Amino acid sequence: NVGEIPFHEVFIHPKILDGYGEGMSKSKGNGVDPVDVMEKFGADSLRLYELFLGPIDKEAPWTTEGILGVFRFLQRSWRMLVDEDAPGEPAHPLPEGAGTPAQARLLATTVQGVRDDVEAMRFNTAIAKLMVFVRDVAREGPIGGDAADAFVRLLAPFAPHIAEELWEKLGHRETIAYAPWPAADPAL
Repeated sequence: NVGEIPFHEVFIHPKILDGYGEGMSKSKGNGVDPVDVMEKFGADSLRLYELFLGPIDKEAPWTTEGILGVFRFLQRSWRMLVDEDAPGEPAHPLPEGAGTPAQARLLATTVQGVRDDVEAMRFNTAIAKLMVFVRDVAREGPIGGDAADAFVRLLAPFAPHIAEELWEKLGHRETIAYAPWPAADPAL
């Protein structure tokens, strides 16, 4: 009866492996308490890491380094759009459109790739594409406003809390939940 199990323990699944290849369990004392992870790294980091571990039908090892990696990705995503010197404000006036031609191509490729991966339930590879986007988009200058909007909409299913905050900081009044999925420009 799940109702008798504390909420946070429902998510400790014995099939998830720890870094030593041994199944996690309370009796072995090697479980990871999701509440502790959320308190340290945030709910979005935990959610993103769980989805990034690998194909959803495969077992995968839990590593602290892995959760740190997705936590840093979310930090980079935030810094890409929010000015650290003026908290709560966009980093600077974002240029119109999708940015430079290279940024526009990267955006189109990312939108199409994430769409295809989500439809096929390959969440780990969809997240990897978002990570590549954040890494590569700033190489040619600030991200364009349209690209920022599209990126946040792509991030929302994986990290809904930070995406909602970023969406608001980009000037949107309605929740991101009602925003349409971005479309890739087929010419790019």
